[in-house]
Amino acid sequence: MGLLMALSRQEILNDGSLTFAEKIISARAEGGEKVHQPGDITVLPADMAMAQDSTGPLAIKVFGEMAVPKVWDPSRIHLVIDHTFPAADEKVANLHHLMRDFAKKHGVRLVEGSISHQHLLENHIVPGMVLFGADSHTCQGGAVGAFATGISRLCRWRPGRVLATTAWNADANSPSSK
Repeated sequence: MGLLMALSRQEILNDGSLTFAEKIISARAEGGEKVHQPGDITVLPADMAMAQDSTGPLAIKVFGEMAVPKVWDPSRIHLVIDHTFPAADEKVANLHHLMRDFAKKHGVRLVEGSISHQHLLENHIVPGMVLFGADSHTCQGGAVGAFATGISRLCRWRPGRVLATTAWNADANSPSSK
């Protein structure tokens, strides 16, 4: 249960009783300045979303099924072709083609031949950022002071925020996050 009194962002960040995740989530959460703890329902703005070639095609498919005309902010979405580059066969080549078409249609960044989480860490992640990625290594963004976590079926391309629930699990299907 979060504290009832309002706190400034600096007070939250300086609170030695909070974990790193609690500090970033509390400082960045929508709906006021309060301490958010596991079990609280928290809506976080996403500074960046990332999917790679083994998760991106599924996210693109689901995004299409949602019938959303455009992504929330193309500059904050990264698609990275890294797990099978170059394509090992025709099936993988078709998945890469799907990602390239989506990137071109929506104006999102597409990186080919780089390791997704390492590319973001070296080129885009900054302290205090909130990053959701469809790769289990996304959390390495924490090394530079960001809240970065992997979520499955990354469909936070609209509206650009994710609902964090118990133990900071992200629920991309929550009515509150739409």
